[in-house]
Amino acid sequence: MIDNNAGVCTATLGTAPNRSFVLEWRNATFEWDTGKRISFSVVLGEDGSIGFHYKGDGSDRSSGSRATIGLEQDDWNAFEYSFNETALAQSQSLTFTATRHPPPATRHGVLAGVVTDANDGKPLAGATVKVGDGTTAKTNEDGIYAAQVPPGDHRVTVHKENYGTLTQAATVAAGERTFADLSLITSRVSASVREVDLVMSPDSRKDGTFLLTNLGGSATTSRGAGPRSGPGGGHTHRRHQELHGAGDGRAAQRAVHGA
Repeated sequence: MIDNNAGVCTATLGTAPNRSFVLEWRNATFEWDTGKRISFSVVLGEDGSIGFHYKGDGSDRSSGSRATIGLEQDDWNAFEYSFNETALAQSQSLTFTATRHPPPATRHGVLAGVVTDANDGKPLAGATVKVGDGTTAKTNEDGIYAAQVPPGDHRVTVHKENYGTLTQAATVAAGERTFADLSLITSRVSASVREVDLVMSPDSRKDGTFLLTNLGGSATTSRGAGPRSGPGGGHTHRRHQELHGAGDGRAAQRAVHGA
């Protein structure tokens, strides 16, 4: 209790960034025991520390026998040092210091994106995305992947069976999400006609020509079927052509039939 013989004082000590704000109850007394006096102060440090300083007369009241000492938040979540205990001594100080542990999100970043088919833009499920030398992730049914990786520059490699392999660079920042969408190339062959019919007599030869176009971005090999069964089964159908990516991926094919 603050009466005519007591007071409340404040002061700011030190220089930034190590200042302290001091709030002192000087020579305060107790409501039901005005014969005893105590002085105590709260020191709020700019570094997040909180200190309590006490000076009493050595009695149980001034030593904390009727006091609760600790820290409490607005939601009633508290840290208790003592409750109705003679836990204080003359000229004693208590200091609470914050321990700063950066959360995991500040030590890593997230690399995420969508892997699609370069031909039709549809998502690719089951593609493997490798970041750097270790972290890997698989795309889900929507082609989406996500991986938690250390901050910095990384080589991102993605591959899937029957598709080409793509590698590109990505820079990941700590505590942030970085997006890298990737498209995989694959071959996509289109024929100028659905089929070529060659009608021949035995021991004859006929040629038929059709055009194959690789609409995809990677090389592919076109091969013909083997000997047919049934009438004329001794005749063969031979063709072989390597088609490269879009732009020069057009090749005339010749169906050769003969005995």
